[in-house]
Amino acid sequence: MRKTKFVSEGELLNVTLPTGSTNGRGYTPISHKSIIDHVKDTLELNNIELISSNYKATTDGNIALGQHFIKSSTDPDISMMFAWLNSYNKMKRFNCGIGAYVNVCLNGMFSANYGEYSRKHNGTADQEAMQTIVSQINQADVIFNQMVNDKNNMINFQMTQDLTNQIMGEVFMKDILGGHHLTIVKSELKDPTYKYGGDEDSAWHLYNHMTHAIKDVSPMTYTSKHVDLNAIFMSMINGTTSPSTVNDKTDSLVDLEININSKPEIIENSESPDVEEKEIDFFDLL
Repeated sequence: MRKTKFVSEGELLNVTLPTGSTNGRGYTPISHKSIIDHVKDTLELNNIELISSNYKATTDGNIALGQHFIKSSTDPDISMMFAWLNSYNKMKRFNCGIGAYVNVCLNGMFSANYGEYSRKHNGTADQEAMQTIVSQINQADVIFNQMVNDKNNMINFQMTQDLTNQIMGEVFMKDILGGHHLTIVKSELKDPTYKYGGDEDSAWHLYNHMTHAIKDVSPMTYTSKHVDLNAIFMSMINGTTSPSTVNDKTDSLVDLEININSKPEIIENSESPDVEEKEIDFFDLL
């Protein structure tokens, strides 16, 4: 299991940037510094106030996650976040996107439908990454309003015990939450750490109990888990699909263990024009 830790911005900037390919067709590094500077500059140009930033990285700093919390006065429950994932070891693509965080607890909220970008570290990846940061921040208000709509739909959707059990089973069977995460969710259902908007039996409360439970996942799997979790809840609410039928009770599910930390494939040839970095898995922190 790859160890990760919270780091300061200075620590992240001191990580040695790897050398890129000489022919312009292979590996193209994107520096942590260029990402951080460009995000801050673009927010300032758009008159968007940056409240704070959090960074998390592997022990060697070669895989890093940045979360930039943005001021928003349009909703009482959630605010905007810009997050990115970058790697120096050819194990993860550069990813970034506009998401949201819950004001009372900093739980993350991401959807595959809104502002998500993924790019291999090859060719003009460094230039395209900077252009995408600008494009996403320029449409931040539109994306955020869509996420507010998702949040309101969850607040207005009442859960039954059967639906709760089915969702708990689905997120476990799809490796979004492990057994220890479900133990946290059960505890939160009985005695919530935070007070969220809406009725305690709403989908919004269960959703937040689950995003709270996965605050310990690594930068390698953050967005994939949040995006998948959001998709399950929105499918349930929109009636497009029903949760997988899982008859096992939650009490038995929490005792099971699932390996969700498989080691990504390392790319051996950095000069190859076909750098096959992982496309899935994206943010993580919260």
